[in-house]
Amino acid sequence: MNNTQRQDSAAAAREQFVASVARDGEQAALTRLRDRLDAEPLATWIACAPDVARLCEPSSARAWLLHALSRWPAATELRYRLAHVLWQDNEVEASERVLRDLLAVEPDHADAMYLLANIWRSQGKLLAAATSLHGWCLRFVGGVEVTLRCAQFIVRCSNNRWSWIYAPGKLRAGHATRSWLRCRQTWHGSWGISDWHARVR
Repeated sequence: MNNTQRQDSAAAAREQFVASVARDGEQAALTRLRDRLDAEPLATWIACAPDVARLCEPSSARAWLLHALSRWPAATELRYRLAHVLWQDNEVEASERVLRDLLAVEPDHADAMYLLANIWRSQGKLLAAATSLHGWCLRFVGGVEVTLRCAQFIVRCSNNRWSWIYAPGKLRAGHATRSWLRCRQTWHGSWGISDWHARVR
């Protein structure tokens, strides 16, 4: 099966699952999806995971994801989806454990790091959340979009005290003027434009 065929197969599986949930209910749809995916590669399971998490009750989504992980235990994307479902179901400690295990294997998984920081933020661990994401962003080479995502999170965590620790350095590294303008908008509410311009320069 070539790449195009794999993509078509994943799209067909997703379409069938969404239609089946609406027509037959989530349990019948999940059973049908599980049977269909038995012969599919990992990429198809990963493609279907967001739909399962979005359309099913957390307990059903968790059971499906655990089944998927029993088949693909090293699949970090499936582990991330499981952590997200656990978090949505208020199983915070279990979600944090899954994320820590995932990040031990794949430390630059952006969504996992961001979710873990969100968990800490929800627990009131604002400094831990902000500084961990700050440190991760410094290590991760992901361009301005990742930088902005981290910056906006840190702004929400710490009332802007930490937000400019890393952003100016990232911007000095050569990001385009458009990116600087977006950053300027991010901090405009707490510093004047001229003040932010002075910090970046």
